[in-house]
Amino acid sequence: VSIANVSGDGGAEVEKWVAQEPDVPIRDVSKEPVRMGVFICHCGVNIGGYVDVPEVVAYARTLPFVAYAADNLYTCSVDAQKSIIEMIGEHHLNRVVVASCTPRTHEPLFQDVLRKSGLNPYLFNMANIRDQCSWVHMDDKAAATQKAKDLVRMAAGKAVFARQLERKKIGVTKSALVIGAGMAGMSAALALSGMGFKVTVCEKSDRVGGNALRLSTTLSGRPVQGFIAATAQRVRNDPLIELFTGSTIARVEGYVGNFKTTLHTPAGPREIEHGAAVIAVGALEEAPKEYGYGSLEGVVTHSELDGAFAGADDALLTRAKSARSIVMIQCAACRRPERPYCSRVCCNQAVRNAIAVLEANPDCGVTVLYRDMRTYGMAERLYRRARQLGVTFIRYDEDDKPKVTSNGGRLRVSVNSPMLAQTLRIDADTVSLASAIVPDAQGNRELAQLFKVPINQDGFFMEAHAKLRPVDFATEGVYVCGLAHNPRDLKESIAQGKAAAARAATVISKETLETEGTIASVDISQCTGCGSCEKVCAYGAITVGDVSLRGAALRRAQVNEVLCKGCGTCAANCRCGAVDVSGFTDRQIVGELESLLRA
Repeated sequence: VSIANVSGDGGAEVEKWVAQEPDVPIRDVSKEPVRMGVFICHCGVNIGGYVDVPEVVAYARTLPFVAYAADNLYTCSVDAQKSIIEMIGEHHLNRVVVASCTPRTHEPLFQDVLRKSGLNPYLFNMANIRDQCSWVHMDDKAAATQKAKDLVRMAAGKAVFARQLERKKIGVTKSALVIGAGMAGMSAALALSGMGFKVTVCEKSDRVGGNALRLSTTLSGRPVQGFIAATAQRVRNDPLIELFTGSTIARVEGYVGNFKTTLHTPAGPREIEHGAAVIAVGALEEAPKEYGYGSLEGVVTHSELDGAFAGADDALLTRAKSARSIVMIQCAACRRPERPYCSRVCCNQAVRNAIAVLEANPDCGVTVLYRDMRTYGMAERLYRRARQLGVTFIRYDEDDKPKVTSNGGRLRVSVNSPMLAQTLRIDADTVSLASAIVPDAQGNRELAQLFKVPINQDGFFMEAHAKLRPVDFATEGVYVCGLAHNPRDLKESIAQGKAAAARAATVISKETLETEGTIASVDISQCTGCGSCEKVCAYGAITVGDVSLRGAALRRAQVNEVLCKGCGTCAANCRCGAVDVSGFTDRQIVGELESLLRA
């Protein structure tokens, strides 16, 4: 829900007001006694309809160190935020607790309120009495009210031990590195150069275009090869794009905004400085290992048949145009225990190839053997057209796959049809198989280690969040697009390449980046240098090396404050308690627990 909808105020007014810089310098409260303000939100009826807010406010006033407590209809509204600033000044507050909805969306908003009042934003704590209380206890107002009191008491107990934290500013290198020059990578590079940023493109092969070079037309029938050639020419001629072919990534150093990557090029090593990176390394085609592929003449893959119509194989094209019968077998290399995922493009490609064959050879009989036809999106129109042109679709079971044998110079396909409850035998001149889109397992692993990004169980790169951050990694400044992410068609790869470029631009368009204050720190006097924190850090922010302690060089853990995201995994894994996370220190968490037990 947007702020405008929640508060009733104009969204533009809130955004404009929040964006303003604070008029009051941040004051040092380290020597002041704790004076806390607690603000309880009705959130309309979201909270007020199921929690007795005035009772919670009255209870908050009885808590230790609370100097002021009040309720608001909408605490995130502009008027309520201004009121909080006024109360901070009037009552000399140096800690603030807001009990309302989720911190995920509103904590930055209230931290800005503290900054405008002259308080360090990390002297703020938030209790979620909507998602974690009123919404889950709508049928018991008394219990919801009691739980809201508990949550407020815990938030206040943690806020007592809050400390003033600092954010550091780092410079940004205003350029990007794109790894892979397929259509996704080239689209990302052109989008970034179009915004005025310098881009380095690293492609391991000698050609650009990637897997799209095998395609003849798009799903809508538009020629592909001319478009690929024009895109490649734009990349080569763009003054802001430097293209390296036959090159690989040798070493990666640095962090978001300040990466240093060494390329292995035909001319020798080349060090590139960049603020963001886009991984667009594509994927590979793995041919089926059954149905006679490679041993029986006339057994090909869908991509080979498609390539024949693009001029890649004149003999296969001639064979297809003169064939009396062609059989296409779906899921020939995917959706099985060793490779459970769907390659997504196979059904679309089979339907497109079937239409192309019938347009070139109307007398040919085309049969598609499938487990599930997945012509998603607008490709459903192609499926309908294929049916209208006379393509026969026959379903088969996974446990009873078709069989392909040689039959006097032709091919014979035997398939058991569950719908007809009988075995069909089809003589064919060509059998076309749906091959699998597979990741470059070794190459992806090496790249994942260099950039400290994850890959999933299938070997593709794994995004930070499928819905909220679909092209981001957990490692900031690194993005993914195209077949490196998962199987997809050409149009989707191009769109995702542009999306990755847009996300990368949010980093390299800035003059400086601000680090978080809630980061890990290591007490080297307690650290044993075991390295367990280094192993579990998803961001590569902790390294174990020699540090000086009382004149001696000792092996200890060290935190890169720029890379650390304050996730707390290292602190939870530290056996000797040497690692703590600012904003979530052991003392704050214990204070929260003590407050919970103090009913």
